[in-house]
Amino acid sequence: MDNIEGSEWMVVIAMLIHLLMAPGTKVEESFNVQASHDLIYHNYNITAYDHNDFPGVVPRTFAGPIYLALFGLPMRLVFYLANTPKFWMLFVVRFVLGMTNVIAFLNFARAVRKHFGAETALFLRDDDERGSRGKILRMRAYR
Repeated sequence: MDNIEGSEWMVVIAMLIHLLMAPGTKVEESFNVQASHDLIYHNYNITAYDHNDFPGVVPRTFAGPIYLALFGLPMRLVFYLANTPKFWMLFVVRFVLGMTNVIAFLNFARAVRKHFGAETALFLRDDDERGSRGKILRMRAYR
């Protein structure tokens, strides 16, 4: 964890707060969440999949739910042994999705800083340990 910068923790914390404050999904996300549920709980019983009755967009975009289900399947056993309701699997799937996005964004921000410099990366996230106050002061200096 030594290679994670202070400002990067803020992105992770923001994702976790969003996960806890808004655990539900939007309509656009519900197709993939349902597909993830079907993959995790119905496995090879394709006739039980909800998308047989409501095909929608999922047949064209099943790669995402497969990725999410890879992380959800081991947790299914843990939740079964702990007698945990299926609702908590939604948190697991959304956590995996959120962390995937956070890692991708932070890698992008590091690549921008490496190739274009700290001044350019400044607009993606704070680039040092001074926090957002230092960022605002530096932005004013560029005007």
